[in-house]
Amino acid sequence: RYLATGSVDTTLKVIDTDRIKSPNEKNSIEEKPVVRTLYDHYEIINDLAFHPNGLVLASCSNDRSIKLFDLTVAQGKRSFRYIYDNMPVNAISFHPSGDFLAAATEAPELRIYDSRTFQCFIPPSVKGDDRVAVDVASSGVNHGHTKGLLQARYSHDGSMIATSSYDGTVRLWDGVSGECVRTIPNAHSGTPVNSVCFSRNRKYVLTGGKDSLVKLWEVGSGNMVHEFRGCTRKVGGSVSTTTTAAVIAAANVQIVLLTLSGQTAMPSSHMMKH
Repeated sequence: RYLATGSVDTTLKVIDTDRIKSPNEKNSIEEKPVVRTLYDHYEIINDLAFHPNGLVLASCSNDRSIKLFDLTVAQGKRSFRYIYDNMPVNAISFHPSGDFLAAATEAPELRIYDSRTFQCFIPPSVKGDDRVAVDVASSGVNHGHTKGLLQARYSHDGSMIATSSYDGTVRLWDGVSGECVRTIPNAHSGTPVNSVCFSRNRKYVLTGGKDSLVKLWEVGSGNMVHEFRGCTRKVGGSVSTTTTAAVIAAANVQIVLLTLSGQTAMPSSHMMKH
């Protein structure tokens, strides 16, 4: 029923989707779509995630924090819990159970937080004998990426995590053991990979890069299935999928809809500007 937005003005807006009207329709004062404005960051907000129970909204920011807002408190405008990191936080994603929160920061290591205790762990190293989970304080080993992360996303069943990075790679991690199970190198010709997400059936990952391309990859083989063109600037901080379609946000303030069909996909005729 609700969606949320985060802005460069450091505020969050919670929107009732039932109240969203077309540009030709007007809302009454009582039916404005924004039902809550939240404040607690002091720099640009990079990503948002609803807890699976729908009662908590999490946000992350360049101010190096992750904030949790209780949506059941009618007049609540400030977070009730928070996590501080030593790096700007670019993306967050809840495990479907809500027990864990994955975070992508300007550091090359993926962070996994326990949602109850906020204890932070880094997945196992992909090198040799370092294949053991380590606490965030023991991060002096190679954990896969060589540069900061731009996005992290759980699969819909929680069995895998996908990360994308400034280093141009996409890595897929086992959601239980935390081991890196597949690497897609040079996913966008060596340019930073801004966005990544799984298809509903977890057979594919969709990526968006600074090369202005969107690509569909097979999880099992790591092979590219399809490449989409149409964005005139880099694909920005978000790609997402439904059962039959993908939504791409581009840096030239375009939203491009792609229609997925079987193992291939074709751009739809719909393009929208904010």
